[in-house]
Amino acid sequence: GYKTLFISSEMPASQIAIRKDVVLGHINGYKFTHTQLKKGEGLDEKEYASFLKKFSKGHEIILNHIDQKSITLSGIAAKVRKYKPELLIIDGIQLLGSDNKKDAAWERMMELFYGIKNLSTANGIASFISTQANRGASDIFSPPSPKDIALGDALLQASDVAMSMCRVEDEPKQAMIYFQKFRDGEMPCDYVTLEFDVDKGIIKEIDSSRINDQTSSI
Repeated sequence: GYKTLFISSEMPASQIAIRKDVVLGHINGYKFTHTQLKKGEGLDEKEYASFLKKFSKGHEIILNHIDQKSITLSGIAAKVRKYKPELLIIDGIQLLGSDNKKDAAWERMMELFYGIKNLSTANGIASFISTQANRGASDIFSPPSPKDIALGDALLQASDVAMSMCRVEDEPKQAMIYFQKFRDGEMPCDYVTLEFDVDKGIIKEIDSSRINDQTSSI
């Protein structure tokens, strides 16, 4: 129900829309999968048509380019002014370009982190930003730390809430979210375990705990 501006350099807008349909469909009781929508095999077309009829008038604007150019902070700001979203999502901030071509990599990331912070504050919107760990975070079953991310300390400073994500060993359809920072008040928990089946659109919390809780284990 929130007007959302979703920006990604990771994949075409059509592919993003399919992934969104699967998650939204599962939440509302539909059974089609990402594989079925992508390949068209085993898809109940009447069910998907029913879903599209009910949810085709969404509140999201999906962009995978801005005016055929690389996505930059100024371009995002222009789209925020145009569409006036309540929520801004940027998938893969490390892939965004710089308005100043001469910027070094660290200058570009610093500009992006604090630029999104200022953009969110100035427009009264919430922003959810993802980035990737570098190759130093080789253990996929351990949450990346700030040092595993380009300018990770600056990212933490600019964020109100910071989370890292990793897989769960021997549980291919689970993921864990670790809270690195929670600006306002006490951190609600140290980590959350998710059932994480992207093909079926299942992303839901199944457990949360504190690391120092004697009944919990990681």
